[in-house]
Amino acid sequence: MLLWMGILGMAVPNFDVLIVGAGPAGSSAAKAAALKGVEVALVEEHPRVGEPEHCAGLIHERDLKNLGGYPERLVEARVREVKLVVGSRAELWLKQDFTVLDRRGFDEFLALEAVKAGAKLYTGWRAEGMEANGGGLREPVKVKVKDVSGGGGDSYVASKMVVGADGFKCGVGRWFGIKPEMELATCIQSWVKPNPLSSSRVMEVYLGREYAPGGYAWIVPSSNDTAKIGLGVRGVREPAIAYWRRLLERWKGLEVERVIGHCVPLSGPLERTYGDGFLLAGDAAGQVVPSSGAGIATSITCGGIAGEVAAEYVMGNLDEEEGLSRYERLWRARLGGKFQACLEIRRLLESVEPGEVEAIRDAFGHIGTLDFSPTKLLGPAVKLLVKRRSLIRLLPLLFKARRHGFF
Repeated sequence: MLLWMGILGMAVPNFDVLIVGAGPAGSSAAKAAALKGVEVALVEEHPRVGEPEHCAGLIHERDLKNLGGYPERLVEARVREVKLVVGSRAELWLKQDFTVLDRRGFDEFLALEAVKAGAKLYTGWRAEGMEANGGGLREPVKVKVKDVSGGGGDSYVASKMVVGADGFKCGVGRWFGIKPEMELATCIQSWVKPNPLSSSRVMEVYLGREYAPGGYAWIVPSSNDTAKIGLGVRGVREPAIAYWRRLLERWKGLEVERVIGHCVPLSGPLERTYGDGFLLAGDAAGQVVPSSGAGIATSITCGGIAGEVAAEYVMGNLDEEEGLSRYERLWRARLGGKFQACLEIRRLLESVEPGEVEAIRDAFGHIGTLDFSPTKLLGPAVKLLVKRRSLIRLLPLLFKARRHGFF
């Protein structure tokens, strides 16, 4: 059980930094700001951090190592091979190292780390709007919060700085006049048993209009006997749940334990993720890998940067000319190239016609990894162009994937 703190009935509490949303971005921002010594409030609308779960909990091993330590108990499975099914005629096997996390437990772990650093966590409270301060720079704003846990009542929190980590709806950004233009994928995920995969070290990804138009489908091991099956779609006429039902028909005798739905932004980061008195991080800023919808690692990284910059801002330590733009400069220097490359990768993959799939399989099916050197790329690339000259447009994809990954 994580720390719960009530607001109702209190005099308007004042904080240096208010963070809305206790997902990976928000908790990371809260921890980073608290470690700087400022007063931090982390507000989460759900009664329990991590609920409902919003993704498969899949993270590349290299990203997980870069993020630091985590309890081993949060690992559900370790994937070492990916079976990529393209259309109805081609399969590629890729040697890639992923970790499947207990996403609910992982979010709780991150929030508890923020609390240990000194942040105050308020669960069951939804931030609904703000009142302008009418004052000068770094003057507190009043944010209205509503008790959604059943206790009833509204209250206010005052803060000099607000970090919006409240998901794709970008509520905080809208308070401050941001009009987010995001291309969203509608996602459905289910937990099923028994696990239909051949091994808990294998995951499967399905590309093609017949599976998930405008997106892809996945089956990820959750344990030896359970799995997560889901998909994300864009630009479709049918509800996403209809595609999910058809996907499940590929496996017989599955028991569906639960199903969730959510949306993921796939158009890359917002043009602007800061303004007077606010920063945006995670899904709220569009900081999601466009080619895969992955967002855990990028949210933690950008959230950490947001927390540090927010703290420096309220302490008056930022260069007056640069100000809060420092946040955008730092995260773009760290991840801007990856976001742009993966957006181009996604668009290139979406341009592949069914008749071109087999040529790709024949050229690259034997390599077994996406992390290969230019010398290994040369032979398959020539073979690919001999068979299908139209695929010359995909060559930049291979080099971008090698440099930035696609997940």
